[in-house]
Amino acid sequence: YETTSVRCDSRDNLRARCATRVLGIEARVTYQRSRAECISGRTYGLEDGGRTLWVDGGCRGEFEVSYRR
Repeated sequence: YETTSVRCDSRDNLRARCATRVLGIEARVTYQRSRAECISGRTYGLEDGGRTLWVDGGCRGEFEVSYRR
């Protein structure tokens, strides 16, 4: 698998969506920039076939998105 880095921030505890530019199959936090926890499936995840990373509940950070080449 290949990986790409995506920065995504939930401001004011609202859901935000950030383009991954790939068809991601998995995302993980590499650097959490918020006090609010970033928990996979709860405050962040992939949607739209892996094209979009969503964050919620104040989760802000850098994410590594894995995809097939």
